[in-house]
Amino acid sequence: MDDDPEAWIDESEGIVEEVDRHQACKWAISKEFSAMFKAGVDKGWSEAEVLAAITDSADIATLGHGHASEVETLLNNIARKAAENSKG
Repeated sequence: MDDDPEAWIDESEGIVEEVDRHQACKWAISKEFSAMFKAGVDKGWSEAEVLAAITDSADIATLGHGHASEVETLLNNIARKAAENSKG
């Protein structure tokens, strides 16, 4: 795939493999994530504190929207696919 985040966004609709969709989603939100991370650090929190807050917020959103099992399945599939790819 192209390294251009816009290409990832444009192509994400046609991607059916979960790992590729996961990567495309990460590309699509990377600018906003970086801005959120930078904003926290700029306000005086350490990088670890900002990452913990982001992780906790994502966890709360996952549970609050009832997607915990879907997220767990997706992450397990990504880990499995990564392990398969590392075997060559």
